[in-house]
Amino acid sequence: MYKRYNQEIKNKAKDLYFAGASTREIAKEIGITHQTVSIWIRRYGWKEDYKKFTRTKTGIMRQLEALSKGEITEGKAKRIAMLSRALSRLESVEKKNFKEHTKKPEIKIKYQGDLIEKFKDYDKKKLRGYQRQFIEDDSRFRCMLKARQIGMSWTIAYDMLRNGILREVDQNLVSTSLYQTENTIRYCRQHMKELKIAELGHGSKQEIILPNGKFIRTLPANAFTSQGWPGDVYYDEFAWYRHAKKVWEAITPTVTAVKGRVTINSTPYEAGPHNYFWVVATNDNNEFPNFSRHEVDIEDAVKGGLDIDLEELKSLFDTDTWARLYLCKYFTDDDSFFTLEELNRCRGDCLGRWAKVGSDRRAGWDMAKNIDASEVVAVEKLESQVFIRGVETWRRVKYVEQKELLVAALNKWGIREINIDSTGVGVAVREIVEPVIPANIYQNWFTFTQDFKARIAQNLKKLVEEERLVIPYDDRVLVSQFLNIKRQATKTGVSYDITRNTSGHGDRFWALALACNGIAFGASEIDIEIW
Repeated sequence: MYKRYNQEIKNKAKDLYFAGASTREIAKEIGITHQTVSIWIRRYGWKEDYKKFTRTKTGIMRQLEALSKGEITEGKAKRIAMLSRALSRLESVEKKNFKEHTKKPEIKIKYQGDLIEKFKDYDKKKLRGYQRQFIEDDSRFRCMLKARQIGMSWTIAYDMLRNGILREVDQNLVSTSLYQTENTIRYCRQHMKELKIAELGHGSKQEIILPNGKFIRTLPANAFTSQGWPGDVYYDEFAWYRHAKKVWEAITPTVTAVKGRVTINSTPYEAGPHNYFWVVATNDNNEFPNFSRHEVDIEDAVKGGLDIDLEELKSLFDTDTWARLYLCKYFTDDDSFFTLEELNRCRGDCLGRWAKVGSDRRAGWDMAKNIDASEVVAVEKLESQVFIRGVETWRRVKYVEQKELLVAALNKWGIREINIDSTGVGVAVREIVEPVIPANIYQNWFTFTQDFKARIAQNLKKLVEEERLVIPYDDRVLVSQFLNIKRQATKTGVSYDITRNTSGHGDRFWALALACNGIAFGASEIDIEIW
């Protein structure tokens, strides 16, 4: 009997075909016969559309991105090499056309002199001590180990602007996060506005053309798609790259022709020679002696002029998370229920990348009122994986306001089902929130008993072990909370929680665990350990 397949499966097959997969690879991935795939290719004209698609830069980059995931087979390697050559040819034509159609304006000496004075004045007025020290470091190779929220993205944006104007060299920002790169470009434009520097032509969220014709551009942390752009290179959050060494070896040589600078900047992640940022930052085995090195933790930043309430900020996190995110301490998984190796295999580019409406979309809400954060995490179940698509965090927000923010987030994400923590104050909050959640969204309210927390923590463990959960590349808060979950024996069983030695207790982790509650592949039951 002929088996019918829905449009979602056909779309998945088409996406894989356009990504360069063979009919047998598509069949294996989806669980259908390769003959069926061949029929769809002929019936729906995919072959003709594919030929047009592969002649575009976007099409080639999309294929390279898909091929770079998973194990690199001999067949994949050949396709990658072929596509890389095609991409290089297209980019050469692109650059040639740009040079032919763009007249490079000359910078008059007076104008450049004025800018130099403007930059000097801006440095004095806008930069804190540690930011100025970094900017004034004229080393060709620089490395910055930093805490979160000390203004270094803003500083990097200004540094790229200064170098693009004064050194007249293209500036390339490499990052795993599209949001972070767009944010840095936004900072660049803020600096330009204050300095009254106009763009040449119309840029984009990922690119600025400076008045001297030089570019500030962003590149993905992908060894296959980010080669061939000479200029200065900034590796943003380098410790969090999934294949840091490959990216380094692919992109860094592009600076040599123009005597470009290399700047590495990151919060810490995993210690050891397997993390390339750690290798550079610590000069492991004296492999990188030519780098100048800077380290600024949150306490250094406050001494240097950062205006925050240090004690208030510290009260929001447990001791381990505070050390990892703000004191420049590397992540470890000592006594953790989850391991760094497991989490590394689950990191991917997933935040905000929703599939078509109609997929299985769920959310979890771990609520808080006072010191802790209310966290909402949205996930999407597709085929054999669960992707984190959205995260909302609210601190010290009244429940009346939280309910409005919650409904807005659920509508924005197109959520079908939400699981909510009703422990403690949740009983009272339920009366406020339950009536305003749209009728088309199914609500589940749970009390966080020891058994329930064990169940949802072990469910996440299973998803992580099987590499079914995909978490954002650089969500440092979530990774830290994963590593802080401890399994401890109690009189009645096994407890899964973060030791509450300050006030944080894994709000985002538990919101994710709630969102994934009920999601299972294969056996649906999770066994609870009883000691």
